[in-house]
Amino acid sequence: MGTSLAVYPFAGLVDKVKEDVPRLLINLTEAGLDMFSLFPYIFNSGLCYQDEDNYRDVFWRGKTDDGAWKLAELLGWKTELEELIKTELRKIDKKEMMDAKSVDCDVATTIV
Repeated sequence: MGTSLAVYPFAGLVDKVKEDVPRLLINLTEAGLDMFSLFPYIFNSGLCYQDEDNYRDVFWRGKTDDGAWKLAELLGWKTELEELIKTELRKIDKKEMMDAKSVDCDVATTIV
């Protein structure tokens, strides 16, 4: 998601999955098509979403967040993702409030 697939080690993940595993690239631009020509000793073939005989690779053009939301929706996970995000944001807010209170107490103790 959101990568040029040109920087290793992340780019190497494309060829680390089994042949029967679907691969989805969510990105603003196409990437990862001919990795072998760039790094012949590291990569096997790259993504094949433009090939006629492609059976597992998909390119979704767009912003990463939009693609992730669309995927969650298609898989029936949208509500679960929304709840997960709300829960995690509440945790972050609570931690930030606790950290702010801790800083206030430390400052007050230092002044006294």
